[in-house]
Amino acid sequence: MTTRFGAGKRKTVTEAKPALPAEFISVTDLEAIGDLARQKILKALPEILDGLIAKARGGSYLHANFLFAFAGLDEMEDEEESESGGSLAELLLSKLEGGEAAAPPGGPELFARS
Repeated sequence: MTTRFGAGKRKTVTEAKPALPAEFISVTDLEAIGDLARQKILKALPEILDGLIAKARGGSYLHANFLFAFAGLDEMEDEEESESGGSLAELLLSKLEGGEAAAPPGGPELFARS
């Protein structure tokens, strides 16, 4: 099918071929497709990370959160919380309920008045 655009410009449009039904795709085909996808993703990873970092720097929580999880930085925070005796949210809730709370993450100097 050919369509005319503007003065003498032609653009050829081809129809998409229908995808094979799932029952015609073998396990080895799926493994090969997965291998190809991984290779392409790994090759593009530097550009992908640069784009994610740019979005995170622009203020996108979603992109920043993904990057922290991808780099394993969110797990470090969880480990620090368990070592310090709880999260800041738990500390604040305990204070609101009038209970005695453990020292906040970062030590008592975090809340010290100057």
